[in-house]
Amino acid sequence: MRRLGAVIAALALVAGACGSSATPNPVPSVESTASGSEVPTSPSVSTSESPSGSPTAQGSTAPSTAAPYGYAAISPFPTQPVTITLWTQPGEVALPGFETHSKNPGDWDRYLAAQYTALHPNVHFVVQDFAGGSEFVAKIDAALQAGQPPDILNWTDGLNSGFAHTSGVLEDLSKIAPTASAALLPAYKKLYTVNGSLFLMPTYASIYNFVKVNKAMFDAAGLTLPADGNWTYDEFNADMAKLAVPGKVWPVAIRLTDWVTTYDWQGFLWGYGCEPWNSTLTVSTINSPACLQALQWLIDANNKGWIEPGAATIDYGPEDTLFNTCAVAISYGRANAVQRQQGMAAQTTCPMDVQIEQWPHLASAPPVAPSVSTDGWSVFTQADPVKKQVIGDFIDFAFQPQYSMPYAIQQSSPSLYTSWPNPLVSNPDLLKADTWIAQQGVFNDGVLGPNYLQIRQQTAPIWQSAFLGQTSPQDALSQIDTKINILLTTPSQ
Repeated sequence: MRRLGAVIAALALVAGACGSSATPNPVPSVESTASGSEVPTSPSVSTSESPSGSPTAQGSTAPSTAAPYGYAAISPFPTQPVTITLWTQPGEVALPGFETHSKNPGDWDRYLAAQYTALHPNVHFVVQDFAGGSEFVAKIDAALQAGQPPDILNWTDGLNSGFAHTSGVLEDLSKIAPTASAALLPAYKKLYTVNGSLFLMPTYASIYNFVKVNKAMFDAAGLTLPADGNWTYDEFNADMAKLAVPGKVWPVAIRLTDWVTTYDWQGFLWGYGCEPWNSTLTVSTINSPACLQALQWLIDANNKGWIEPGAATIDYGPEDTLFNTCAVAISYGRANAVQRQQGMAAQTTCPMDVQIEQWPHLASAPPVAPSVSTDGWSVFTQADPVKKQVIGDFIDFAFQPQYSMPYAIQQSSPSLYTSWPNPLVSNPDLLKADTWIAQQGVFNDGVLGPNYLQIRQQTAPIWQSAFLGQTSPQDALSQIDTKINILLTTPSQ
């Protein structure tokens, strides 16, 4: 986001703008500022829904570990008219089990609002959806400067987190939505708490920060992958030395092309116990012996022929070609890595058996836990206590499993709430990653910190320079450390 400093200047206006809960029209309704059409307050239930109204997790049966959610509306419910504005992202379309209520962007949030309004006719919603990020950024920027942000923002964790780093901008959801926050699993509650305040109620999580491995190449070389996905650097280095064939096979493919590609290789740093910043994301810790040792390993691996040629400039397509032709055995890991590989079957010209594994780590360092990116709901500061109470109750209502799981199922999300049956039961590879999260937590790679985008953009050329031998590892880390510390103390942009 841009110019979050405007938030600070507008705080007084924000509180005033969010404080008005009265509306001249108490008739229950849900407005769509995108289409201009009203949504019925009691939509019919799609025949594709299960009898209970809850979707089936990809045809699977719910594990017995799902806990009761326990939602109960606030009582007595306020009688005064309340208007709630909700700005939403465009991704929630064609949700399984609720296809008729999610045909277009924004429909799903309008459906949730209409379900709530049917129970509480004095509550009126204005739901606005946005076609893309650039449109939204311009809108939210203008709204903040005018002191008129939406009440609820359904957008990405990285974007919403920028507001969380400015005190007083967002509500603490653990206080206003106690049922949903109590159901949120501890790893995610910890991840989305900034300065002691839970700023995001996630709607799904996309898991990353691991590697994709062609097991067939390991089998052909007589090597065994770790059963639990957890290997040490000693084991990893021995395997790389056996897999490498000069000029023909480079075991590892990474990309240092630009700031976007940091996900492709920085896990090798974390496996050395390298921590980029402190736990509160306020001070860089990148200029450390562990990070120096890790960066030197990366440079040495390249010099040994373990990393594909052109790693500093290679793009996705050529890297995929190397993997699909068995010129490399390990490539970037993403959510649904196995399914994505299956989509490239026509380009695959060698034996392929893909699975995901964790980054290697020193025996003296813990395994590198997966990272996640999410969408979720945040609430801007409310001055009116009644409106705040109703908004919190709506969030508790909307995150009941029958409403919160369809998007998670569609996005191949792991479980985020104790009340969810695991949406990944039919996806063994992502279920493996979900198990890592349960065991090791979630690694915060900085996406929730201030100016994370700018940090990645401005440090990428320095990493490239060190990798290519143009800058010494120590000088590179010193330069990166300086840039990170400047950006961590700069108002989010």
